[in-house]
Amino acid sequence: MPKPTGPGFSYKSTSTTRPEASVPKSTPPRNTPLPKATGAKRVVSQEAIAKRAYEIYASGKGGNAIENWLRAENELKNS
Repeated sequence: MPKPTGPGFSYKSTSTTRPEASVPKSTPPRNTPLPKATGAKRVVSQEAIAKRAYEIYASGKGGNAIENWLRAENELKNS
């Protein structure tokens, strides 16, 4: 079927929604810096943690057994 032509005829869409209205808008820009990539943490054996926890205890500068263990674990994983 041929397209209608002539004066007063328009090919404009009669749709009530605009095409750009259906496209999701992007998120607003970040105002904070991106977090730094820290990489994977080291896997440390319980034996190594126990040895370091004992060293902390023996130095006289440690706390109780749990505090020494957590400190040793943190030191070894983040070193």
